[in-house]
Amino acid sequence: HPVTDVQFNSMGDRVVTGSNLDGTVRIWSMDRNYTASVHLILDLSEQDDVTGGQAAAAGAAAQATLTRSGRRGGPRTNNTSLTPKVHNVAWTCDDARIITVQSITGSKNIFEAGKATRLKVWDAMTGDLLRIIWSISEVTSGCLVRHPFNPCFAVTAGEDGFVNVWNIEGEELVAKVALKDDDDRPAEIIDV
Repeated sequence: HPVTDVQFNSMGDRVVTGSNLDGTVRIWSMDRNYTASVHLILDLSEQDDVTGGQAAAAGAAAQATLTRSGRRGGPRTNNTSLTPKVHNVAWTCDDARIITVQSITGSKNIFEAGKATRLKVWDAMTGDLLRIIWSISEVTSGCLVRHPFNPCFAVTAGEDGFVNVWNIEGEELVAKVALKDDDDRPAEIIDV
């Protein structure tokens, strides 16, 4: 499974990898010589009830269970044709959480597609899903940057031309800026 995103944590002893082809995110913990490692696989479909869309931080964490393979399990959508796709991953500046930007593919339902792009916040030690911020964009938001000093904030941007600042603890959008190209159309943001 090709890795499409990789980042060290601030301490340099852990790495998070993501693949937008198979929707897999792994957190790798390494020894000082980078010779031995263990990894935890985040289940991006966890709590993806695309018809209900309700996920409470406490409920999501309580329902997650570690299976023998090390993969986090939990309630799944009944629609097995939906595939999670990770667009970006980042550590919070305190290394306590992982943030993913993801969507689901395989849906032709307008209701599901409108909710498809979301932020998920994970506990970086246990892999527990802590919260979901639904519907961060109507199109793909492929850019994700953590705040350098405050672990509660992150920035997303994408094909819709908006740069969004999120309070991931409060699950709220705190600022939104529209960027335009020379023809006054939304600027497609590829990287921030």
